[in-house]
Amino acid sequence: MARPQKRGLDYFSLDVDIFSDRKIKALMARFGADGFTFYQYILCEIYKDNGYYFQTDDDFIDMSAADLNMSVEKIGQMLNFLLSRSLLDSTLFQSDKVLTSHGIQMRYQMAKKTANQQTDIYVEEKFWILSESETQSFIKVRHNSNDLGNKGDCFLNNKDSFGKNATKEKKEKEKKINKIDRSSVVKDLLIYLDTKLHVSSRGAAADFEYFLSSGMQGEVIKDAISEAEKRGKPYSYAQGIMRNRLEEGKLTMEAIERSANNGRDGKLGSEPTEDSEQPWGQLGVTLL
Repeated sequence: MARPQKRGLDYFSLDVDIFSDRKIKALMARFGADGFTFYQYILCEIYKDNGYYFQTDDDFIDMSAADLNMSVEKIGQMLNFLLSRSLLDSTLFQSDKVLTSHGIQMRYQMAKKTANQQTDIYVEEKFWILSESETQSFIKVRHNSNDLGNKGDCFLNNKDSFGKNATKEKKEKEKKINKIDRSSVVKDLLIYLDTKLHVSSRGAAADFEYFLSSGMQGEVIKDAISEAEKRGKPYSYAQGIMRNRLEEGKLTMEAIERSANNGRDGKLGSEPTEDSEQPWGQLGVTLL
């Protein structure tokens, strides 16, 4: 019987200039050493298993909090921050709860190349985000999810295949229902935005869709818009509030009120700062 191909890495090294990376600096400025520790924790999960991605589940935040002796709330805040600053790919996380990034996949294939990889490595097209020109020749992108590449391990019985297809169909149906529900909320928010700030824009619709899909309540978005109106600020100010709340895990009015009661102003936000190298438009949110 052929020995199964090892996909993960036995070890990985950090770039010597990692602390010069502005995104890492921003992470540590916000969360201190805990932020860097959590980032390395995620890298270990990614590299040791599939090597280039890690698929989370509903228990990931709770398990991470237990492993690192941190609060669940803080883990959620740090995860949102990593996604918002493109240290992790937000698109794949939203669609499949998958953690990866362009940099992670570049380092993965470089590690395999340095180890004198002798055989082809098959990767899933759905989770491989490097372009064709960036992908090394020994990396083979698998277009059929049922083709496992390694002939010795490619058997799937009909029962397993049927079960996976049924689960996939159920998830797709749930996504469609959720999208329809969000669409009515987005329309309501656009009317509210026009009433309060006299702004009507497609960009705002994309913003609302992104924040809602990230778990933020519509009332939290309305509250941010209302705060901008009170201060005589433009829509970008409201967006800054929403962005900060997402990064801090304040997705409900209850969470904002708790923060305010603890001595922190849950409503005051700021316009986007210069330490964010990636514009929010790359996450589906467009500044006006």
